Amino acid sequence: MHLLFGSQTGQAKSIADGIYSVAIEKEISCKVACFDSLQSLCEIDVAFVVMSTTGDGDIPDSCLKFFRKLRKEPNGCLSKLKFGMLALGDTNYTNFCGGGKAVDALLLSKGATHIFDTILADDATGQEDDVERFTTKIWDYVSSHKAENEQNGFVSGVERVKISETRNTEDAILSLFDQSFSYSCGETRPSKNENAFVIPNDLKLPAKAKTSLALKFYHLPSQPQGDNVYFGMASEIKYLKLSKITRLSGDVSSKTSLLIEVEGTFDYQPGDSFSTVLPNDSSIVNLLLNRLKVAHLADVPVERSVLTGSSKSDSSCNFIPRISTLRYIFSNCVDIASMPFKKVFFRLLAGYCFNDDEFKQLLRISSRQGAEEYNQLREKMLTLLDVLNMFPSCDPPVERLLENLPILLPRPYSFASSPLDDDGKFSFVFNVVNIPEDETRLARKGVATGWFEKHMEDVNHEIREIRIPAFLRSNTSFRMPDDPRIPLILIGPGTGVAPFVGFLRHRRQLKKKDSSIVFGSVHLLFGCRTESNDFLFKDELKQFEKDGFLTELLCCFSREENSKFKYVQDTLRADAKKFGGLLFEKNAEVYICGDALNMAKDVNEALISVIEESQGLSNIEARSVMVRLRSEPKRVKEDVWT
Repeated sequence: MHLLFGSQTGQAKSIADGIYSVAIEKEISCKVACFDSLQSLCEIDVAFVVMSTTGDGDIPDSCLKFFRKLRKEPNGCLSKLKFGMLALGDTNYTNFCGGGKAVDALLLSKGATHIFDTILADDATGQEDDVERFTTKIWDYVSSHKAENEQNGFVSGVERVKISETRNTEDAILSLFDQSFSYSCGETRPSKNENAFVIPNDLKLPAKAKTSLALKFYHLPSQPQGDNVYFGMASEIKYLKLSKITRLSGDVSSKTSLLIEVEGTFDYQPGDSFSTVLPNDSSIVNLLLNRLKVAHLADVPVERSVLTGSSKSDSSCNFIPRISTLRYIFSNCVDIASMPFKKVFFRLLAGYCFNDDEFKQLLRISSRQGAEEYNQLREKMLTLLDVLNMFPSCDPPVERLLENLPILLPRPYSFASSPLDDDGKFSFVFNVVNIPEDETRLARKGVATGWFEKHMEDVNHEIREIRIPAFLRSNTSFRMPDDPRIPLILIGPGTGVAPFVGFLRHRRQLKKKDSSIVFGSVHLLFGCRTESNDFLFKDELKQFEKDGFLTELLCCFSREENSKFKYVQDTLRADAKKFGGLLFEKNAEVYICGDALNMAKDVNEALISVIEESQGLSNIEARSVMVRLRSEPKRVKEDVWT
């Protein structure tokens, strides 16, 4: 059978790789691949698909080329294909599982048929149960063909094979170091075997995490380290110098909004974004190394390998350099600062708890019966260190943690500049994330936003040169229309205004190059807490309005009593006929940027109200119109985040 995935950040790939490992253990011939590595689907009989969603309900970048090609194929070309799909999404975003739904519809339109109905997994509530349901349906399908499978050796692409061991033994591993320099792990690290507590019979638990990773430490003065591997890069990595960091918010603002200027640029358009991968907070890394009792090994060179007999391939942990140090790995390779931990992770921790009450508590969190406790932990925004501190007797080996921790993901930011600017720089804006201390967690800042704030003095006073690794992420669905005469409705409260500043700067540059160019109207809806402390780009936006690049600047301030409106959605509802006229008489395009959790949903409902009132439609009819406006060609576009 084929396991196919479309992944933007690596999550769909991780799920597909996990299913692949189980398939090998079950002696089922299986191929796992990203869609863009395929030439065609026409010769595949059975496929199970894991598909993520990116941007405004879009198909991941890693699959675009393949599906553009498939759309051109004749209907019926996939008539022999049977497939089952797991679509990954987040109900905090408007187009929930949009990428998976689009692929599902495309495959069906080309003649493929369902093995079972597509499963929609919601990251807002945890995807564990949905992933388990998906894998159960796969094995049910394989099992239902068992008799014919055993008779013929294969059924509809599901083949029985005999697994033979081909990996080298530990003694035969090709090491970059002389084995005589190897540490004696028994002397430096106490043996950490699982506890022998009895598992309660009434809990339905996930399968235990598979063991695959081995670490070998060395007595060497140097610390060789490899390059990390980043998933979903749309361009080569550039190491760009930070030029200036400016605080945009006022001193008494509840938020710290920073404008970052960077020397160097990409081949980008307004509406595009880039990503950077920055290290975890060094103080948290140090505390974690101490908690794991490996601080004395933190800077000792370590070689990673895959254990003999493991069903996982070496590529399953290739985001960790083959030769590195624990400090480098925990700083640059794995995510220790968020709470995306799967239930199987808590099942793993339970095995290394040496207090019976903590053991049972972790087992319950990992069980189906403990869904409420698990979701409560997710909501607390805990770090790995916080979780370990909640269970003092938990003492897991560092290898077992590393093979179950998620990769440290790139952080995306929208350009707030124009590629036509002649200063050889670009800029972007964000709020520093502050997570306060409470009874279950230590205080901390966002990984990337805190890192930038920490280096503000170094950059502005030129104490030392600071560079960041960055690569382009093309979000073509959020670019301005090719026809500059099309009216724009831009909705960007807070730092969501950043890409729209880039839009307006770009139009100013275009006008300088060609004074005859004609632009359609631009209506910008901006909101923040207070005008005096939180109005980002205030002077520049007012100047854009004065110069005619901005037709109307509509502002609302949620913490000011004399503000006519509190939120941007109130502005939309208050002038439904005007905005409805722009949408349906002038064919305006709507751009929404900012918070997905509340703002984007509220704006979506306000736009539906605008459609109802301006077009005289029922709520159901207006929602149907909204779906069309969000479909290709999109006239309502989002760049939102949680």
